[in-house]
Amino acid sequence: MNKSTIIKLREIEADREANNLNGNYTIKMSQNVLLEEGDQVSVKSVFLDTRAETVVSVPEPITVEMDVAKYMWNYYADSDDTVANPFRPSQAVYSEGTGGEVAAIPDMRKYWCCRSTSADSQNAFILESTVLVPIKAYKKVRKLPFQLSYYVPNRTDGLRTTVTLLCPGFEYKKFPNGQTLKINIFVGSFNGQTDIKVVPFQGTNYFANANFMPDMSQNKVLSLLDDTFAELITQTVSIPIPASNYQPSELAQILTDGMSLLDQPGGNIGNDYTAALYPVNSPFLTSTQQLYDLDIRQGAENYPPPAETNETLLWLAEAENGAVPSVFSQWGRGITTPADDNLVGTNNASLNFDPVLNKMNFDIIHMPVFVPTTGGAYVPGIVYPPAAATKQEPVVAYSGVGFTDLRPTTFWDSLGFTQRNHVSAVASPTKMIYNAGSYITSPGGVKTALVPTAGREILPLLISSTEGVNVTAQYAGMDLVVEKKATWRNPATPNTTGIITDKTIPIIADRQFDTSSTDDGFYLVNIGIKFPQTMIGAQGASETGSNTLQSIVGKYFTQNNFLQDSGSGSITYTHVGEPQLINELSVRVTNGDGTQPTNTDIGDNNSIFLEIIKPALQN
Repeated sequence: MNKSTIIKLREIEADREANNLNGNYTIKMSQNVLLEEGDQVSVKSVFLDTRAETVVSVPEPITVEMDVAKYMWNYYADSDDTVANPFRPSQAVYSEGTGGEVAAIPDMRKYWCCRSTSADSQNAFILESTVLVPIKAYKKVRKLPFQLSYYVPNRTDGLRTTVTLLCPGFEYKKFPNGQTLKINIFVGSFNGQTDIKVVPFQGTNYFANANFMPDMSQNKVLSLLDDTFAELITQTVSIPIPASNYQPSELAQILTDGMSLLDQPGGNIGNDYTAALYPVNSPFLTSTQQLYDLDIRQGAENYPPPAETNETLLWLAEAENGAVPSVFSQWGRGITTPADDNLVGTNNASLNFDPVLNKMNFDIIHMPVFVPTTGGAYVPGIVYPPAAATKQEPVVAYSGVGFTDLRPTTFWDSLGFTQRNHVSAVASPTKMIYNAGSYITSPGGVKTALVPTAGREILPLLISSTEGVNVTAQYAGMDLVVEKKATWRNPATPNTTGIITDKTIPIIADRQFDTSSTDDGFYLVNIGIKFPQTMIGAQGASETGSNTLQSIVGKYFTQNNFLQDSGSGSITYTHVGEPQLINELSVRVTNGDGTQPTNTDIGDNNSIFLEIIKPALQN
């Protein structure tokens, strides 16, 4: 009679590998098993946790953070000096980046809110590039986000911040010594050191299994000398997420609720402009005066005294083909009531789950133009710009926000939002010149003219965004030109009053739930006993050969979020030779091409049952 021993290899009972990838673990057995000649080893059952395809797992409580920047769409004529124009001539000065004040034109571009920051050669630089070095001779280095930590420019206290970057995929044979990655961000120093370093992901050596490592010794840093540089003004929203397994729709609601708060935790709202109290406290929605107070005045105290080196509030146009951007300067607005102010940002911030696409999406993070109805109410819509506009295209947003960083990266990756969904803001070493405009000495006080003779010099940011990728907007469909009246056959003339539409262009995530990221119809289960079997793949293909392969698990049978196999794909091994003591077994589940499944393909509740059958002793 044969004697059977069952070995349970359950991932939640295992010592996880350093790479923190699901389906890759080691089991230390409670007792040793002796493998003798004639013993047969096979996989009896496999249960792979495919719930990761349908849920988002948060194993420990986390705080989700979003860094938010704001913009306004410039579709206003220079002659419009009403409150409806946030760039009205009486409150802002327009410069084309080549110096001096000129008449503003509606150029149909997004203008992002920035600060001017004075710098010197001791604490501010441009980090131009670094080198991505392969760890070993991999055939191909895959795309991977990573974070750099660096000192905040123009600080003397050693304050650090991070930026998320993306390693592009590249072939080792073409870049054996590494590939240069352009970065172009403003960084600071502390005690004479720049100290730019890689941020570990969740305390693990993430890059040991990512095929490359940024080589911080090969950073190319350019000195800023004594130049002033532009920085995006960002605010951070923090949303606590309890540990749990979430359906995508459930998590979307939690994040939407956290983004939509009128008064964020720790805030203070009111209606007293002289005391810097405003009706809303949100990174997603402020006013232009509120932004100035938050960043320049920083409270209820008076503005700093007039000086050419003082920081200013700038609205910097998105770059076009690397050209010097235009700018609106608001040195000080002098607004004392809400009736004189302008909202900026988005009045709705929503993360949605689309059950048709099975994808998450930010369906709206902008404020539409509100247009009148026949009943007198104002509803979301689009307008055509005035005739003076450089482009006669629909105005698809009044203002909005974009994300400059989303943390933790692993969490947002699990939703399908990556570094490509961040607004791009690249440091430019080419100076621009602008008119600083006017200045106000006290809340509600009299503006004092401050116009530098030669204009102000600044190193700008080259900012870019795309609707549907990192910003949202109203959807301008062709039906908008059909007027719903007796003359409906005639094309509607461009409507500067407004056309009603509530459709938006969303930011759609990359991840599709309830599906694997690979097209293979099977998984390979490798068990860390080096039995003498070999799988041979095609010449030049990915590394698929293995002498630890124990089972091939088809994806055709899934029940209760588990992919099950009852041994039909098992590869039986009969031991020949000296006895072998087994006290530790490693498990590695791979795709058909030998690559590791992502944590959104399989979860961490995998179980594999290994059977060892000893033949009956012969009399």
